[in-house]
Amino acid sequence: MLFRDRKLKIHHYISIIALLALIPMLLLGVNLSYNFIQKGNELRKQHLSSVNQVHKEITTFFQTHLLAIDTLGKQSGEMNLSPSELREALIQVTEHYEGFSEIYLDTPDFQVSNRVLEVTDNYRETKRTQLFLSITASDFFSLGKPYISPVVRDIIIDDTIIVATPIKNRAGVFYGYIMGFLDLSYLQEAINKHKIYHDGYTVLVDSAGNIIPFPEENMAISQSAQPILEELKQNGSGSIEYYSAAYNRWEIAGFLTASEYGWGIWVAAPRNEVMMPLFRVAGLFSLLIIIGVTVILVMRYLLVVNISKPLMALDAACQEFSCGNLEYRVKYNSDNLPAEIISLGEKFNYMAASVQYSTTLLKNHRDDLEERVDERTRELVTKNKELSVLYAAASSVRSTYDLAEVIANVLQGIVDLFQVEVSNIVVKNEEGEKHALSVWDLDLSEEEKNRYTEYLEGISEQSTQERKPILNNDMQANYLHDGEHLTKSLISVPIIHNDSVLGAITLASCQQHRFGKPDAELLQAICTQIGVIISNVSLFNVINKEHNTLLAVINSMNEGLILFGANATIIYANPVFIKQFAMENFLCQGMTFQQMIEYMQTHGVDIPWEEMWEDFFIKKGFQQREATIMRKEKQFHYLLMGFPVVSNTISIGYGYIIRDITREKEVDSLKDSILSTVSHELRTPLTTIRGCAESLLRKGVKWDKIEKQEFLEAIVDESKRLSELIENIMDMSKIEAGALNLDLHDVDIKKLIERIVTGFRMKMLSENITVEFQNEIPIVQLDERRIEQVLSNLLENGIKYSNEKAQLLVRTEYAKDEGLVKVSVIDHGIGIDDQHHAFIFERFYRINTPLTNKVRGSGVGLSITKGIIEAHGGSIRVESMAGCGTTFTFTIPC
Repeated sequence: MLFRDRKLKIHHYISIIALLALIPMLLLGVNLSYNFIQKGNELRKQHLSSVNQVHKEITTFFQTHLLAIDTLGKQSGEMNLSPSELREALIQVTEHYEGFSEIYLDTPDFQVSNRVLEVTDNYRETKRTQLFLSITASDFFSLGKPYISPVVRDIIIDDTIIVATPIKNRAGVFYGYIMGFLDLSYLQEAINKHKIYHDGYTVLVDSAGNIIPFPEENMAISQSAQPILEELKQNGSGSIEYYSAAYNRWEIAGFLTASEYGWGIWVAAPRNEVMMPLFRVAGLFSLLIIIGVTVILVMRYLLVVNISKPLMALDAACQEFSCGNLEYRVKYNSDNLPAEIISLGEKFNYMAASVQYSTTLLKNHRDDLEERVDERTRELVTKNKELSVLYAAASSVRSTYDLAEVIANVLQGIVDLFQVEVSNIVVKNEEGEKHALSVWDLDLSEEEKNRYTEYLEGISEQSTQERKPILNNDMQANYLHDGEHLTKSLISVPIIHNDSVLGAITLASCQQHRFGKPDAELLQAICTQIGVIISNVSLFNVINKEHNTLLAVINSMNEGLILFGANATIIYANPVFIKQFAMENFLCQGMTFQQMIEYMQTHGVDIPWEEMWEDFFIKKGFQQREATIMRKEKQFHYLLMGFPVVSNTISIGYGYIIRDITREKEVDSLKDSILSTVSHELRTPLTTIRGCAESLLRKGVKWDKIEKQEFLEAIVDESKRLSELIENIMDMSKIEAGALNLDLHDVDIKKLIERIVTGFRMKMLSENITVEFQNEIPIVQLDERRIEQVLSNLLENGIKYSNEKAQLLVRTEYAKDEGLVKVSVIDHGIGIDDQHHAFIFERFYRINTPLTNKVRGSGVGLSITKGIIEAHGGSIRVESMAGCGTTFTFTIPC
């Protein structure tokens, strides 16, 4: 925020640089502090290592002398030595181990010491007292192992440490002990081997908590031993820094507990002496840091004095110079400045003088330049006005291609540009239609406006005939001059494009000498561009009209049309094509040929795409292909007629006209089916009729009355069957052609069903047909004869495909929510397998089984039934399983 909102001065940057230079010093200080801490820890560890060395010496001292006593005790118990021999052995041990001041052996038989020739009772009692004051007798004799006592302080003898071990005979029975008195001076000598610090000292704390300082003259340290003792109790080893009241100084002590003997070791030294290497290094580096900081501050001062302040003087000079004080010059307060700074000031002063001189020259040329700028500005204003009019005209073309609206926008732009009282434009389009418009800024009556308009159009006509501008700036006597409205100036310019005169623009003003040569040139330039615009608008309207006419013709075609461009992309598909191939929800335009083929293949269209692709590339003319498509469970057939699209002998694409030939295919198929079926179905009754007739006409044969009656009845029955077949075929043809006419009227379907069923009962002489009405059935509008035909077909099928005793049921119900009457014919006959359900209502479809082949029929009954029901707006379905009977249900809207 500081650097964005406020500009820093150079001495700020110098300060920042100084601070940045201090950062390494600070980092160095932090690093040194860390190193000092590490160094201090290392020194403390070094001090603690001296404790370990002292501990090692003390442990060695104790173990060596303890081992000597223990060995001597074992030898005295196992070997039968005389007292003199034992005393000699004691003397040898004390000579070898100088740490012993005395060795004393005590058994019930004799007592021996290396210091006296003969041990008296008093001497013996003294030694026993010394032993049992320093150790617990029961523990000593019960454990039966060597023992080191705490410090023994006695007024008779010097302070000592007793090393004792029990003596056992060969049978392992205790019968005495041996004592070694250690000389503490030898212990001090062992400790001083590892003395590091001159003023340091070592303190031993025995198992009884007695303090033994080394050297002895440091007894006063017992005053400050309490912290060490506390640490020894809590921790087995470590170091501590404390204030020593005995020496009036701070000390660092390392301590360690010899767990085997219960003794503590305490090595202390003055803190200054321990940390002296650290203090030396710290002092050296502190001095270096102080010197570095001082150098940086001095350098900052020199930079500020010799660079920042001179630059501030230069900045002040620049400020004065920018405010227009060209006489101001740089002056420094000192000559002891860098040569570059002095040179910069001199160059600035030279530059100021040069600028001052140049400014004088600029002032001299300013007036001339202003005149040129004014002239150029006037030219630009004129050009801008021209462009504004042209822009308005072009903008109007972008929004509309109505010529009248375009010339209105153009004229309004000219009025705004020239600011005249009267404006008129006359334009003729490519078809010769005249468009005229006038704009008035005078309060005139309609009669006057008409008179003036007639005059202006006459001037425009003259201008177009002469194909050049007309300019009149002194209209003293003319058709537009009167006492109230003095139009004194006039200009008219023809609109010419491609050597064709399209019209003219005429302007009139009440100001005398209003129009000059620049106005004429400007208006001429505008008319030239307007000619292009008007010509393009007229041409676009002609092309657009032809395009709309052609598009209307294409969209009105009954055939589908699709056009491919040279890059095999669809450039147009008419609505019929889109509907034919169910591509309403697919964007055809821009789709490639391959994408269209993939779409059609995934939507069940069988199209000869390889041949079509070949047609496209070879540009074959008028190739015919066929395509099929399944839509709504119906197959449609299309004829694809290909043709190349050529412009000026150049192929620009390929197209297809698609004609729906489904009806033709169905008619052909129907013809074949009818011919096949009729030829088959007519053959049987005709054969029967012919046979019966020929039998009756045979000469030489006399038929009795009964036989003749049978022949005649057979002829009548087969004739009825033949008539019924012909009627069914005619009904089917009407249904297929969509020409089945219904005679709709209100019918009580309940009575209709009862009447039909009653007729079948009488005809079949059977009561096996039952009628059932689920609820109240309303009056329904239907063709009674056709519905009777439907019910008769269904009942006849139920009777033909059931045994004589099988029951038939006609069930009727009113589905109020659906607005339908549902009629079901249910039989218990042979049934229909599932695989035939989808084809059972197709014309001439019959199920070829041994049972069905015994039943006579044309195969069109159910097809006619479905056609009649669908003509009523209803539907029919079948529910059946082989061997389980059949249910036909049809619905009629009500």
